Amino acid sequence: MRPVLASLRSGRSSDSGPRAPRTGTHRRMTDEASLASLNSTAFASSEERRVGVPTHEAVLTGRLAASAGALFPPGPGRSSWLILEPQTGFGVPDVLIVRASATAVAAHQVRKLRIPTVSAARVLAASSHSAPGITRKYAQTLRTELARQGWTEATVRSAANVVTDSMAIEVKMQDAKRALQQLGKFRVSAHRAAICMPVETAHRASRTTLERFGAGLIVAEDSRIVWEMPARYQPLPEYRRLWLAELLIRAFESGSAYRLSAPRKRSIPEAKARTLPR
Repeated sequence: MRPVLASLRSGRSSDSGPRAPRTGTHRRMTDEASLASLNSTAFASSEERRVGVPTHEAVLTGRLAASAGALFPPGPGRSSWLILEPQTGFGVPDVLIVRASATAVAAHQVRKLRIPTVSAARVLAASSHSAPGITRKYAQTLRTELARQGWTEATVRSAANVVTDSMAIEVKMQDAKRALQQLGKFRVSAHRAAICMPVETAHRASRTTLERFGAGLIVAEDSRIVWEMPARYQPLPEYRRLWLAELLIRAFESGSAYRLSAPRKRSIPEAKARTLPR
């Protein structure tokens, strides 16, 4: 377990999902306190640090998490949740932020309709009896089981519309090439994607490659974490949006979804870029 993940979880209660206003306010206060605590490097020496993960990279991930509300604010009528190291089915980003209506999330949660695998999400979204990359026989087996659980065309459409925007982020201290390789794997899993690096090494990231992926660049400079290049929005097919909703519900259940708040001060717009030395 990364120290950033251990540090976050240490300050959480078991209630993670969207709730009534009083509880929701308490939840946001708890999340803000947990995220703010990550600006400290105290957890970097945790004995729970996963082998092979550099301490400084884990600290940078913590700083990114603490700044996530300003980098990717919820927006009017929306809430944002942060999930660490989610299994997207298309690679594992360090951070995933999903934006959704809390009401829509709560309604989906109440239905208790679950998606066991990405393959099941593909089957649910397929308009025909087959699904890309899945044999017809297996697709039919999955479809029958999902229908038995209560999935219908209406509930599929509703679940696919729960998450309205999302961003997957890879954090690296120096290895920009590796960061871009990882980003290439999970780019298709979210509406937006970005890499996060210190300002001293961010110039190593190929702007051409980032542009090709429609990905952004986030830089850490002193006490600030800001956008260097904006992350471009790309629509997702229905099955990927279904899987994002499932990942959010799983994060609620495991206590690993952290609700973000909009910044209290005006933040740097995503579209405003700052020039780094080449």
